[in-house]
Amino acid sequence: MPRIGPMELLILIVVIMIPVALIWGLIHLFRKLDKKPVRNQPLNTEELNRGVQYCTRCGQKLEAETEFCPVCGTKKLCTPEKQ
Repeated sequence: MPRIGPMELLILIVVIMIPVALIWGLIHLFRKLDKKPVRNQPLNTEELNRGVQYCTRCGQKLEAETEFCPVCGTKKLCTPEKQ
């Protein structure tokens, strides 16, 4: 059985580590690209159930029945129809 010298061992390690590093880098890149942008004001479940929205211009909390922002006067983008 032939002996493996230090140079052959180093080459073997490099040959094995290059694909591992490429795969790890691609996984890291795709995970970074899949992240969604973070909202400024997170909603809890109670606010979601009540229909609380935020103004797109100033960030003021708007109730479901309001049509315009009380701070800056911006009209809500989507006003749900009342049944």
